[in-house]
Amino acid sequence: MASKKDLIDGQKILLVDDEPDILEALEELLPACDITTATSFEEGKEFLEGKEFDLAILDIMGVRGNFKGPTRGRGDSIQGP
Repeated sequence: MASKKDLIDGQKILLVDDEPDILEALEELLPACDITTATSFEEGKEFLEGKEFDLAILDIMGVRGNFKGPTRGRGDSIQGP
């Protein structure tokens, strides 16, 4: 049986938050993962358009206006405010 660490080992995770200390804390909690960080929705969107991720953790409170995404499926485009 795989351990919990084995389940996340090497997973590609995008973290988007406008507060650097939050990004740092999440990186420390996920040391076995391949972490990419972004400090804005726009920067996160660029990463999502150019790289595949297993998981994206977004601070939606940092997004102004009507939040509609980002969403991405096979062949779908990124959507946002």
